[in-house]
Parts: sequence; C-alpha cells; structure tokens
Amino acid sequence: MNKFDEYKKEIEANHKEYMTLCVDDDVFLQNGNNTSERKAPKGYSWIDYWRAMSGNHESSLECSSCGKMIFVDEIPQMLKKMYGLMGLNENENIALGGHLVVPEPHSHNYSGGFYIAPLCPKCNGQQGKNIKIKKGTTLCREIAVD
Repeated sequence: MNKFDEYKKEIEANHKEYMTLCVDDDVFLQNGNNTSERKAPKGYSWIDYWRAMSGNHESSLECSSCGKMIFVDEIPQMLKKMYGLMGLNENENIALGGHLVVPEPHSHNYSGGFYIAPLCPKCNGQQGKNIKIKKGTTLCREIAVD
C-alpha cells in the first residue's frame, strides 16, 4: 500500500461525510474565494489530497477547467526547455488543488460545499468567479483541518 492509499483509507475512516463526485457534463462552478488559509489533513498539499482521494496518482494531469497539461511533482526537463524556447512561463503548468463551490442539490443525495479539483495557476487564480469544469472531472469533497 502506498502513501496515497494509506492517506485515503485514514480520511475515509475518520470522515464519514467524505465523498467524490464525477462531473457528468461541462458545468460552471464558483472558484473558491479566500481559501489559501485552508489546510488539507496531515500536511498534504491540496493537489496531493486530490490525487490520494481520487485514486489518480499521476504527476501529469489536465487542468479541470482549460484542459492544459499540468504537473504535480516536477515539470519534465524536456518540456522546461520547450517552454523556455517558446517564451512560456513553466510555472503556468504547475498543478494546484483548486477549491470549487458545489451548490446544495435539490434532488440528489450528495452534499454541497467545497470540493477539490486540479487546476492550473491561471484558472485557480480566478477566485470568486464561475469557471467551466470539464465533463469527467473528479471532484473530491474538502476535509479541512482547523
């Protein structure tokens, strides 16, 4: 069992309200405002929290909003060189765990509130705005520590 599997097992055992959602169709969700002080359990980053809870342990992901390739651990050296040659800022391809507000449903059996999804810095920076979240995105309910 790897660190992500152990982490997920512990979260699910201690937080019965935990859940994941899968986006059925493109949807607009509000990007959370003033969430930088919120902390994931056990010192994990929000993107690693999402990786553990979604079961997607890959370090190469896709931004849930714009679809750009983003990287969790480190941007591959070859891509760093390509970004440099193209005059692009490699930091725009870092994966972040974005806080999205899912509204309370009227007829479904899930809980509204904050959910985490992978976002690029540009999309994550649109705090308080409605951003498009792509069909097929896994949203992981936020379990924050005080």
